[in-house]
Amino acid sequence: MNTIFIVLPILTILMFDLGLVLKPADFRLVAERPKPVIIGLVGQIILLPLIAWGLIELSAISFQHSVFSVQLSAFSVIGIMLVACSPGGSSSNVFSMLAKGDVALSVTLTKLKKE
Repeated sequence: MNTIFIVLPILTILMFDLGLVLKPADFRLVAERPKPVIIGLVGQIILLPLIAWGLIELSAISFQHSVFSVQLSAFSVIGIMLVACSPGGSSSNVFSMLAKGDVALSVTLTKLKKE
C-alpha cells in the first residue's frame, strides 16, 4: 500500500485539530511579541541555508582528505539545499502542536515564508 494513503488522512485530521485549537488571542500574542517571529524568520531563511551549504562544503573537504573518496552527488547537494531553503510547512505546525510548542508562532512563520 502506498504510504501517501496512510499519511495524508492522518495529516488532514491533525491539521483540522490544529485549526480547532488555535484562537485569535494566540495570534494577537504573536503580534505583540515580534522578536520570536524575526528570530524564526532569520533562522529559517538565512541561517538554515548557510548551515546546509557549510555542511556540504565540510563534507566535500573531509571526504577529499580521508581514506574514502566518496563525494555527494549533484542530486544530493541540490536536495539538501532545497530542503534547507524551504523548511516548515504544514507538518512543522503539526509537530509544534504535538510537542506542545507555540503553534500560533509556527503557523505565522509558515504563512510569512509563503508570501
